[in-house]
Amino acid sequence: MASSGTWTSSNVTGTNTNLTSLSPNSTYNVRVQTVCNSSSSSFSPIVNFTTLNQSGTCNVPGGLNATNITSTQAQISWSAVSGAISYILEYKVSASSIWLPVNVTGTTHTLSTLIPNSTYNYRVKTICSSNSSAFSPTSNFTTEEEQSGSGYCSSSGQNASLEWISRVAVGTINRTSGSDGGYFDATFMSSGVPRGRSQTLIHRAGYSGENRMLYWRMWIDLNQDGDFNDSGELLVSRSSNSSNDQYVSYLIPHSATLGSTRMRIQAKYNAYGDPCETFANGEVEDYTINITDLYGLPAEGEGQELNIINEIKMFPNPVGDDLNITFQAAQYLDLNIQIIDMFGRVLKEEEYHAQEGDNRFAIPVSELISGPYILILKNGNLIKNYRFIKSE
Repeated sequence: MASSGTWTSSNVTGTNTNLTSLSPNSTYNVRVQTVCNSSSSSFSPIVNFTTLNQSGTCNVPGGLNATNITSTQAQISWSAVSGAISYILEYKVSASSIWLPVNVTGTTHTLSTLIPNSTYNYRVKTICSSNSSAFSPTSNFTTEEEQSGSGYCSSSGQNASLEWISRVAVGTINRTSGSDGGYFDATFMSSGVPRGRSQTLIHRAGYSGENRMLYWRMWIDLNQDGDFNDSGELLVSRSSNSSNDQYVSYLIPHSATLGSTRMRIQAKYNAYGDPCETFANGEVEDYTINITDLYGLPAEGEGQELNIINEIKMFPNPVGDDLNITFQAAQYLDLNIQIIDMFGRVLKEEEYHAQEGDNRFAIPVSELISGPYILILKNGNLIKNYRFIKSE
């Protein structure tokens, strides 16, 4: 053994031998001497080798510790293991059954993009040259509450592996995704939404197994005071276990403050949630909404009605390619038909000639992106408005 001052001799008749009864995880010195009939040579230069751990296994890491914990980060450290080439650090939200692995060559690693105010489990195992250890006993840490400049409270799902928010479409916002781990900050995405008009939220759930019941809620900070606690700020509350697009109407009141504000979409398994809740299963997404006024467009019930046409039908709704309009006209007339988006921008405008009696027009809309729109029928100053949804 390299640390010993005593050499052990072994007579060998060939050019190789097996050394046995060695100590595990130890460095040895080896030298060779030639023995002839009448004399012997000098010893060869010394060479070294190191035995593996006992029984060929790696030791389990110890001394696990979590420090420098913030709302989204934590530094994990452990004691070094002799003979280790690298380590596997695994972590997960405590409510989840799915471990997330990280290969680490040292004995520290900083976990990032964690969910605020959530408890995490973590464990480590050693990787040696020919095998690996078992995992260490599981340790825990809890992230801090979110401290952001926005002032909004945090909300998230601790486990989004079974069900999550797959799609949100509001105005010009149209985001599809897989699981984002319980929370996604999409406040970089913004859409204008007008006051005083019925709007449509499209939401869709993603599932990895059984379609369990999700309880959906949407809040908008209508008075821009940094919370969702004021009367009327809960605009959508409904349940569904469908994995298809779901359409629900809501109304921004005339009293809402104009300008940019926060919208929160929450999908929680098994029960309705609160806007600042961290819950076991489901997901939360935040967006930016710009509350606007649409000028020059009479709302339903405002202005003079276009009564010279009646029995108006618009189908299908939602629509994919062609939006069909049928009606009866009391006389020949010219119709101006416009399609506008939620910003009030005119996207299509066509002139149609209606005959006395039954009429049917097909308006191509396949080029529109999915979302809500308004169709306007005009004859001079006489107007009718209709809302429809463009599907994918």
